[in-house]
Amino acid sequence: MKKVLCLILALIMIFSCTGTAFATEAEEHLPQIYVNGIGSRAIYEVGDPDRTSLFYPVNTEALFGGLANFKEYAEEAIKKNNPDIITDVIYSVMWDTMGKSALMPDGKTNMFNVTYDPCTVEHVGNGKYVFSYDSRLDPVDLADELYAFIEEVKRITGSERYELVSSSHGASIAASFMNEYRDEWDNIDSVLFCVPSLPGIDFVGELFSGTFNFDPDVLVGFADDMLGNEDLNLILSVLNKTGALGVILEYGLEPVVQVALLRAVNKIIHDIFGTFPSMWAYVQDEYFYKALEWIYGEDYASPDHSHAKLIEKITYYHEEVMVKAPEIMLEAQEKGIHIGIIAKYGFAAKPLSASGNVLSDNLMDLEDATYGATCSMRGETLPADYAQKLYPEYNMISADRCVDASTSLLPLNTWIIKDFYHEENNSAYWQMVNDIVYNNLDINSDARYPQFMQKSATDAEALDPFITVEEEEETTLLQDFIRLLTRFFQIITEKLKELFAK
Repeated sequence: MKKVLCLILALIMIFSCTGTAFATEAEEHLPQIYVNGIGSRAIYEVGDPDRTSLFYPVNTEALFGGLANFKEYAEEAIKKNNPDIITDVIYSVMWDTMGKSALMPDGKTNMFNVTYDPCTVEHVGNGKYVFSYDSRLDPVDLADELYAFIEEVKRITGSERYELVSSSHGASIAASFMNEYRDEWDNIDSVLFCVPSLPGIDFVGELFSGTFNFDPDVLVGFADDMLGNEDLNLILSVLNKTGALGVILEYGLEPVVQVALLRAVNKIIHDIFGTFPSMWAYVQDEYFYKALEWIYGEDYASPDHSHAKLIEKITYYHEEVMVKAPEIMLEAQEKGIHIGIIAKYGFAAKPLSASGNVLSDNLMDLEDATYGATCSMRGETLPADYAQKLYPEYNMISADRCVDASTSLLPLNTWIIKDFYHEENNSAYWQMVNDIVYNNLDINSDARYPQFMQKSATDAEALDPFITVEEEEETTLLQDFIRLLTRFFQIITEKLKELFAK
């Protein structure tokens, strides 16, 4: 059970995309270049009139349909002590679902006859231009496309200077652009990284290095946040508090099945996801070289390796952009470019990581997205005697005492929004983005945008300063157990009424 859920959830949830529903602005400003999140250009077979997606979004119907008889294959594999039976089934399903989007071993050339939507200079109004891209490709190569895009915007608008805004995976491309095109720095007024996946994502690093885990506490939180099924949440809560859930997840699979799933993950990443340089951009530094060895073998650094060009490409991005991104940001700030970060939290992380019980926007660890904010664990607060680490002249601790933003990379230029999912936005959010970049704000510049914001409880299109917090009472095991029994008898009573009514 543990590894099955890990595999299926990980391969579905590895993608994230942020929309482009901008708020309107009437004033004249410098052009704003917005670098989209992942999945902004559809990839499909050449000649397909329906343009059925081969990469993003994942065809979950085909995926789950292919795994419908997994139990039978698992039983056969256990009976014959042959893990390859399961490995072959899972690999076949994933290849049928996404294999045609795989790239050649150079990580650049199409393996199949596929195409993708063209990237035109999309003007969404009020001086805002959206850059979209083939989400499989290397952020450094895409930085070249972004440069050409910006040159065209300059030609159209007649303005040499511009604002640069990126979201999620777009931050990797924006950072690559800043690193590769330093001559452009004189033309950039402001750079804003929104929910940047630039630091990498926990569960992707673990998945690519073969060390993924399943945290029962995070599973309970994830089910509560994402599924909204009170009965299931209650059952999981009781199982977790008694320790039974951890036992089920840890020992719920036969060794043959566990071996088979690890083999399947390795093969799927090697042949499909591992051919996308973009996916390697999510592998954190602590996992990167272990992942190279697990996927490509101990000889991964050999110039004669079958994937040598891909490995060279992803290693360059990792060492020159991902690892050095904080230096690039600080250097740009010193050169006079306004640099800012918007991060979010309030939801469980994907329950696929050994370090998953963290403050998260459901994809990004808040500590990572802010480059160093001090955070409590999910469901906890900072210690009662905790004192703000830096900048004592400002209050940089969140109202719920979960975050100390003073230790982040850019403490005066980092905004944190509570109860907003990674891909979520509304008109107030886009207005905030615009005001920050157009007016070069910091956390003290505008009373509407203090360091900590929250989703409005009364208006879906609003954001409010996060100043106060309502305490939530933690339930005990006994209270949950009583609620579970009560719900059980309610269901029995309802079923009996239905039976006698017939």
